[in-house]
Amino acid sequence: MGIGPSAHSFNGKQRSWNIKNNILYIKNLQQDKLKQEVEMLSVIERYNEYIMTGLRTMWGVNLDNVESRFGIKYRIYLLKQAKKYLENGLLFFSEKDQTIHLSKKGKFLGDGISADLFYVEE
Repeated sequence: MGIGPSAHSFNGKQRSWNIKNNILYIKNLQQDKLKQEVEMLSVIERYNEYIMTGLRTMWGVNLDNVESRFGIKYRIYLLKQAKKYLENGLLFFSEKDQTIHLSKKGKFLGDGISADLFYVEE
C-alpha cells in the first residue's frame, strides 16, 4: 500500500496511485477526498508484473504459484522462455522450492531477462 503523494499500491489485481502534487494531496486528505487513479490489470499484465517483481526478490518466481494464479499455460511458457537462461547460468532453478532465481551473473541483466520471460499475446 502506497502512502503519500505519488505513492503506488498494488493488490494483486489492480494498481493505483495517489496524485503527485503535495499541496493538493494534503488538501484532499484533510477533506477526506483522497483521489487515486486506478488501473485494472489483465491476467497477462498480472503475470508479467509477478515475473518482474519476483525475479527482483530473494524468493524468486515460484512455478507452483505461477500455475495456481495464472494457469498451466503460463508455467509451461515460463519454463520454455527460461530454458536458455538456465542453461547459460543467468537463472538457476531450486527444485526443492520450485523457484527460478536470477544468478549472481544474471542480476546485471535482470530487466532484460524479465522482459524475455513476459508473456506476449501472438
